Amino acid sequence: MKSKSLLWIDIFTLSFSWVLAYWTRYWLNSIFPRPINPFLPYLKFLPYLLLVSVPLHAFFGLFEIRRGKDIEEMENFLKAVLLSVLVVMSLGFLFRELSIGRAVIFLFAVYNFIFLPPLRIIIKKKLAKKPVKIILVGEEEVLPLVYQKLNDVSFPFYNILGYVSPHKIKIGKLTYLGKPEELEEILGEKKPDEVFLAFPSYSRDKLLSLVILCEKYGVEVKLLTDLFGIFTQSAELGEVDGIPICYLPLRKPSFIYNFVKRSADIFLSIIGLAVTLPLWIIIPIAIKLDSPGPVFFIQERVGKGGKIFRMFKFRTMYKDVSPFEYAPTSPSDPRITRVGRIIRRMSLDELPQLINVLKGEMSLVGPRPEMPFIVEKYEEWQKKRLEVKPGITGLWQIMGRKDRPLHENLEYDFYYIRNRSILLDLIIILKTLPQVLLRKGAY
Repeated sequence: MKSKSLLWIDIFTLSFSWVLAYWTRYWLNSIFPRPINPFLPYLKFLPYLLLVSVPLHAFFGLFEIRRGKDIEEMENFLKAVLLSVLVVMSLGFLFRELSIGRAVIFLFAVYNFIFLPPLRIIIKKKLAKKPVKIILVGEEEVLPLVYQKLNDVSFPFYNILGYVSPHKIKIGKLTYLGKPEELEEILGEKKPDEVFLAFPSYSRDKLLSLVILCEKYGVEVKLLTDLFGIFTQSAELGEVDGIPICYLPLRKPSFIYNFVKRSADIFLSIIGLAVTLPLWIIIPIAIKLDSPGPVFFIQERVGKGGKIFRMFKFRTMYKDVSPFEYAPTSPSDPRITRVGRIIRRMSLDELPQLINVLKGEMSLVGPRPEMPFIVEKYEEWQKKRLEVKPGITGLWQIMGRKDRPLHENLEYDFYYIRNRSILLDLIIILKTLPQVLLRKGAY
């Protein structure tokens, strides 16, 4: 579904970012060897910039509302912005008489990354007021996971009318509509827009019968499994002697990836510590005045390769709370102090973890570090998350359920480990910033 609102938001933001980039460079004249040219040439260049950027945004599908494809959309956003910057730089070279400065183009890209994602989130929220009506049809072992995944979507695109299953079970507050044999009658009565089929153990013939039945009523079908989504980005489709198969190639991070990731961790951590220096004075004083106890919460966590390290956070709970209890899942948790409630809401309690990043124990992006007694209970596939350094932010923070304990969101960590890349790390960081600014941090 395409949206004109997203188109106009992008046009406005691109124009605003270009003007702001010019004036930022103008205000910084003193640190450059020569002053910037007058504003008029940059204003004349704006139509060319829009003629390049807007079609690129359209080409990458940025004006379409895509349900549950946040990572793919952010990836396309990055591609569109970076490609438009390259083209704009080329145009600046061609139109030498305008003397377009490279610093302005660089600042233009930075402001795009800062302003566009939050504005697009706000618009998408407003556009999500008319959700798609769906019915879940599947086995009782799988449907609760499907229901949870649909709730993980950033915006309420889905209005789940109920579920159809061989047996009645409790799935949140969903209504049990009947058995699969009654699906035709249910489709006629409920008139859903889409049906999500989740029958991993069903034969091909049974699944095809259900698909054909849904198509008969003009209902779109989505086939779901409980694992394939984890492998989607790294999977390759192919065939062997006419049989369609999905390859799951082994992927190991390159030396370049490891080098760039570590370099970015060090550089951004130093920047983060410098920018937040005043908070390192204000927050400890507030914690001390609010409740007795230490300023920092220090706890042993499990890092890469199962190595134990001491993780730092600002203390947000009363000193007599057991350090081995599960983290709060509600802002009204009585264990949280008054100051703690504020800094948790703004994710400021995580600032000391920048020290862990500098020490090489953590990374900016990765799975969250878990407590040793929980890691001891891991199944073999869950130990996969110990192959990488834990992170301050990750897929669980931007896509997972914050009302569930950390150890119940391991599928997001597994997805990240199989599909990690510099681009994915950048996407996660960029998606974390709007959530923090919009106060969607941890409880």
